[in-house]
Amino acid sequence: MDDKKAMQEVPPGQGQMPIMYYPPEDEINLVDLWRVLVRRQWVLWVVLLLAVTASVAAALLLPKKYFYRANVEIGTVPVNGDLQLVEDPNTVLAKVKEGYVVKARSDLIARQPEYEGLEVEARLPKGSQMLVIEGKGPKKDQSVYLGVINEALDLLFKDHQRMLDIARTEFEARLQAEKSRVQQLEDQKTVLAAELERLDDLDALLKDEIQQLRERLEASRARYARIATVKDASAAMTMLLVDNQIQEDNQRLQALQERLLIGQKNRREELKKQIADTERSIQVQKLKVTQAETNLENMRMTRAIVPPMRSPAPVGISRKMIVALGLVLGLFVGVMAVFFAEFLSKAGEAEAAES
Repeated sequence: MDDKKAMQEVPPGQGQMPIMYYPPEDEINLVDLWRVLVRRQWVLWVVLLLAVTASVAAALLLPKKYFYRANVEIGTVPVNGDLQLVEDPNTVLAKVKEGYVVKARSDLIARQPEYEGLEVEARLPKGSQMLVIEGKGPKKDQSVYLGVINEALDLLFKDHQRMLDIARTEFEARLQAEKSRVQQLEDQKTVLAAELERLDDLDALLKDEIQQLRERLEASRARYARIATVKDASAAMTMLLVDNQIQEDNQRLQALQERLLIGQKNRREELKKQIADTERSIQVQKLKVTQAETNLENMRMTRAIVPPMRSPAPVGISRKMIVALGLVLGLFVGVMAVFFAEFLSKAGEAEAAES
């Protein structure tokens, strides 16, 4: 068998796969790899030292960055008994992201052009209606980031304050109308109660008039009886007049008694019913007043739940992590560099041998 061939094929037997043989020098030997690493370990140590040095320098020189953030709760207004947001969260996000933050950054850059690369973003956390405005930068720029965020918040607050002022004016007008209606009903109740009290006085007047009519009827009947004993023409005429007067007084008495016993009673019941209905209307109207006052109280201005502030700890990769990553990367590159150096050495020996 010739070792210089890449491989040799042994003819297979009946129904057998061919068996491939490889030269020994083409097989990977872990002992040889270890020997290469030991022989050229200086390459590994140099690369590892350089990587660790670079990672330590990067960890020391790269400035620590912090989050500058404000969490915003969108204001609410009552609508048909439910609280609704002053504005749709996605609309608020678009205004803040594409308008207010852009304006705040532009104002900053106009004053301090060196901050042209400053970035402040706005977002809505998934499943939340709370707006987050944030930026990430070094501690030395804290006042700059907080200034941009505060300016964007002021623009948002002014916009929503305008909307809430309109809604508040409508609620206050409605509250005033409901209170006026309560006062009207109270006045109406007072008038009805006074009329109910006057019915007692009217009852007394009717009773007096009835008593007077009864006395007058008795006197008329007595006179009629006296005249009836006289038998002349003038007496007959007087009897006719007295009889007419008695009939009129009887009709008047019946009318007064009907008014006293029926009319007054019906009117008294009617007034009591009207007073009761008015009292119920007053209670309903007072509930409307309470609801209007509650609506005013439930109006909430858009506000920063957490005012703009710096995160307590730096964000991003820590210094220890940077050094650890540099160590791992240096070890990997160092091993690769050892084998590459060995490859170059073998390649050079092969060329020298051929020449």
